[in-house]
Amino acid sequence: MDDRLNIILSPHLDDAVLSLGGFIATAPERAIVVTIFAGTPDADAAGSWDRWSRFKTTAEAMRARTAENEAALSLLGVPPERIVNLAFPDRQYRQDDAAPAGLQAAIAETVRDLAAHQSGPATVFSPASGWHPDHRAVTDAVIALWKSRALGGAEVLLYQDQPYAYLELRQRSLVPLRFATFPAMENRHGLAAHPEWLEFDATRAEKKRQAADRYKSQFPVIRPLLCKMIADFARFQARAAGLSARYAEKAYRLSAPEAPHS
Repeated sequence: MDDRLNIILSPHLDDAVLSLGGFIATAPERAIVVTIFAGTPDADAAGSWDRWSRFKTTAEAMRARTAENEAALSLLGVPPERIVNLAFPDRQYRQDDAAPAGLQAAIAETVRDLAAHQSGPATVFSPASGWHPDHRAVTDAVIALWKSRALGGAEVLLYQDQPYAYLELRQRSLVPLRFATFPAMENRHGLAAHPEWLEFDATRAEKKRQAADRYKSQFPVIRPLLCKMIADFARFQARAAGLSARYAEKAYRLSAPEAPHS
């Protein structure tokens, strides 16, 4: 990786840390973490995930989750001014998986403006998985920008988002992680994407584990197991790839888009 600013698009208030916490910890001064679905709906009834997480109202849930996210990113070293929360409400507050009309365009406009207002070149990180509709909405918006060459000089990487990468692996095999064959990206768009390893050491791995543990309201029953699973995934994935670093997260760099036909 070079000295570009890393604009990391996190669909929800934990995705960036769970998926790229080790990478963020290696250069937090170059990270800007943008949570897309961090809005509080007008109706203050708790959504299904809020209720499962033992919150009585949406407002209570979003206050707590925002504070958890700030604490987690602070532990990784991200400055407060580099933490950006957008006002789109997440999937649990919608009636079905279909994205509301205009959502993709609104996300795309926001991402384009963020990339355009940076003082230097930037890399935009977006989820690779299509498992969750919110993740799909973010990546579909970024891909549309990339195809239309609307991101200027910004590069695009699709990152292996957790815990979905783990769940995808478990759909294929239940062997212990040390013997697993780690899956490639779910390439819904049929794009030319080249794998790129984001390597980090045990110190950053521990920072990531501690940061993930700051999300006290999320996965309250299985959080220790989840944190261990994600750490093990990064460790055994690095070993399977024959990397020199002990831990690695993974992203896929998109090749330059084709020039539009005249």
